[in-house]
Amino acid sequence: MELDLSNSNYIRLEHRNLDHKNYVVVNWCMGNTCNYSCSYCPDDLHNAKTPWPDEDVVIQFIDKVTNHYVGKKIYFELTGGEVSLWKGLPRVLDYLREKQCKVGIISNGSRSMEFFSKLVDKIDHICLSFHPESANEDHFYSVVEFFADRIRTHVNFMMKPDVFNKCLSFAMRIKNIPNISIALQPLMEGLNGAMYDYNELQSKAMNNQHELLVKHIKYTKDYEYYRGAMAMVMADGEKKAIAPQRFISSGENSWQGWNCHVGLEQIVIDMGGTIYRGWCLAGGPIGKIFDKELNLPEKPIVCPIKKCHCNLDIMATKEKNI
Repeated sequence: MELDLSNSNYIRLEHRNLDHKNYVVVNWCMGNTCNYSCSYCPDDLHNAKTPWPDEDVVIQFIDKVTNHYVGKKIYFELTGGEVSLWKGLPRVLDYLREKQCKVGIISNGSRSMEFFSKLVDKIDHICLSFHPESANEDHFYSVVEFFADRIRTHVNFMMKPDVFNKCLSFAMRIKNIPNISIALQPLMEGLNGAMYDYNELQSKAMNNQHELLVKHIKYTKDYEYYRGAMAMVMADGEKKAIAPQRFISSGENSWQGWNCHVGLEQIVIDMGGTIYRGWCLAGGPIGKIFDKELNLPEKPIVCPIKKCHCNLDIMATKEKNI
């Protein structure tokens, strides 16, 4: 039976692993220098016009975050552009280790194996995104295999309709690597516009990716993870697990009017250093990373957004106002 995602049928969206609510995820787009220029990616995410942030400012902001979210586990997720190109990355990763923060990066996996072998001991998690227009499949496979044997590794496939079969075929190959998680990601034109026009078979594949891919992955390691599947909680207390991307592919990604814990369980920072609760930009800017006085959120926000397009924003606790 197809899972009914209509939000009229549940009253709360929570983390399937309830310990995840105790993590604050700091998702930081640190610049827009990238060695790829994917057709579905906005120009301002790869045109290199925004420089990487000053390392000292980054370190000072890390202190502000750790001082505010006392008692929480803090997970910094750094992205770009392609953040592995930033020369300041190793120093910042070392400082996050000193502050006992968990840290991960989002990468296209294109750097050399030599580079990644020096990076792996500085991070706890990596999210590798397969971009079909630019990536070398054999190299990408080797990178996934390398990290999966050492740290928690997630793999996203950017499912552009005209190369959908190529992506799916490669995902079927990648699923044979043990200890990974995997997702077929539906795309929106420009990342924030209308969803691409997927045909019926393509939509079915994305909606049934657990059967196609996930259930076949073998696990020999027990890596810690900080975000993952969500659970829809019914009025009678019944819970139904769901992957966040399912809401997007089904079009049931609206929680307008619900109480949302963006700002409490996560904050995001754009490449100009502006801080928001989520990539939905709900509630407007909180401040800048270099502000001396910074009031980070302490309460949920009533969602004003018609559609939630970002997996990270979806992976924040939500409660229906009844």
